[in-house]
Amino acid sequence: MYRDHRSSLGGIGGFTLFELMVVILIVGLISALVMPRMAATLPGVQLKSTARAVAASLRYARSKAVYESTPYMAVFDSAQNFLAVEPVERPMDSAELNDLRETLNSSGLEKVYEFPDGIEFRVLNNSGNAEDTELFPVLFFPRGDSTGGRIVLENLRRRQFAVTIDPITGMVEIDRL
Repeated sequence: MYRDHRSSLGGIGGFTLFELMVVILIVGLISALVMPRMAATLPGVQLKSTARAVAASLRYARSKAVYESTPYMAVFDSAQNFLAVEPVERPMDSAELNDLRETLNSSGLEKVYEFPDGIEFRVLNNSGNAEDTELFPVLFFPRGDSTGGRIVLENLRRRQFAVTIDPITGMVEIDRL
């Protein structure tokens, strides 16, 4: 009493090779149309996330300055393309601010954010003119105030975000330009 199962299935055995090839062709066409659109949005997403990370680092410096009652410094380094946050142990005079590179190299930085490839930044002072130096420090004081400034982030497609630090309140805002 051996029963042949093939005959009870009524000839339904699965998909043909032609049907599988048609499905693969449709999936390939859809992904060929969708992927370039998705890839075009990635640089904008990276720029926005970089602006958020910069703002978060600056807010971190401000909150640490208020919480620990000690000044904190956020330093933008355009030569090495990073943002560093560290406490200021003692008041810095203008000569030490000029030798800020040596101060950064000799200290153990508390927090460092490296800018991703393809993202450039330039620092504007409060009057809107570009700074000439490679280093731009922003000091946050225990009362919550700061030295202020404006940092413009730009990607390869020339899209821009500005991160603004208010000198009176020390608050950080992000704006799309």
